[in-house]
Amino acid sequence: MLKLLIISSFLFSSCLFAGGVAQEDTDVKIERAFLTDGCTGWIDGTRKYDWSHCCEKHDLQMWAGGSKENRKKADKELKACIKEASNGFHAWVMGAGVFIGGLSPIKIESKKWGNAWGKNAGYFELTPEQIIDLENSLFSDQTHYSNEEVLEFIEELKELNSLDKNNQ
Repeated sequence: MLKLLIISSFLFSSCLFAGGVAQEDTDVKIERAFLTDGCTGWIDGTRKYDWSHCCEKHDLQMWAGGSKENRKKADKELKACIKEASNGFHAWVMGAGVFIGGLSPIKIESKKWGNAWGKNAGYFELTPEQIIDLENSLFSDQTHYSNEEVLEFIEELKELNSLDKNNQ
């Protein structure tokens, strides 16, 4: 019964924290610096397992945004990372919470997909200029990510966005 209560409360809180909308105007500039709170609305791990790094990476991907394909990849990577860091149960719970949160009509501004872009948050293909803006923001805001981690993330964005263009 306790597990059911915990899972239910997690799924409800996830509805409040995730999501994104379609975006038409891609000539936008970063309005929000990257921030992470770990696993929003859920625990960052247990005494035995720590999956906080998975949630922080997902927060980074949520902040940057991009296409729906980028979002699907980010959510899939979160689930795989948590499974590797703990077990299938925790991965399933987090995956379900993120999925249900994405369907929620209630969106918290700082937790939307592409929240770096402020009121322009939503699904859209990132331009090369926007990817450079994301890179510059991560370097100037002095996140806890190393230069190598930032560059690796930016390369992933570039690759994803070139794949999106090739699929059109």
